[in-house]
Amino acid sequence: MASLNSAQPGSQEGTHAAQPPEPPEPQQDTSPHEFGRVHPDLYPIGPHYAEYGRSVTFPGPWVEGETEPRPPSIIPVAKLGWAHLPPAEWAAYFKDEASSVSTPTLNRSAIGVLRAAPSLQEPLLRHEKPISNIRLSRKVSLNFQNLESALIQTVGIIEPQECTYCLRGNGRWEKCISSHDPEDTITSCGNCQWNSSGERCNLPHNRPA
Repeated sequence: MASLNSAQPGSQEGTHAAQPPEPPEPQQDTSPHEFGRVHPDLYPIGPHYAEYGRSVTFPGPWVEGETEPRPPSIIPVAKLGWAHLPPAEWAAYFKDEASSVSTPTLNRSAIGVLRAAPSLQEPLLRHEKPISNIRLSRKVSLNFQNLESALIQTVGIIEPQECTYCLRGNGRWEKCISSHDPEDTITSCGNCQWNSSGERCNLPHNRPA
């Protein structure tokens, strides 16, 4: 005699239907960076610092009369964040860019003064607004106020009290930095100098001796 608990042929009683597996819980990001928005091409390197994209190398040009091409031009990988890094690839790149500026541009800009100053830090872009290294290079090479801005970020001093524009999270660069050159050639910070908008900077114009 069959047990009352036995399942009859074709019956679902007494069997356990296979249940779909529980979806895995989302993994918490435990990497050391603290960036609120992580772009697919943004690579966290450490606390407060990330790289964006890849470096780009352009072949050196052939010059008439020379037997070898000029050295290749390397645009470094874009760097973002609020870490303090010693002068490196971008500091050297902006100084090299300043060395190729024409004399008329030097006469009507502060590029010569900024180029002669020692590099103090690697300029870092604002992490909320990543920009490719090629685009940054073009913006700097086509606008000498943007080159001044980049040089200020390289040779200037970090302001303990940011200007209002920087404090609101505006500008290309992460930090509010001004040149503090003895002649006050440029009194605005690097962020405000970008795109020829230095007049909006409200940093004090009278520098301490």
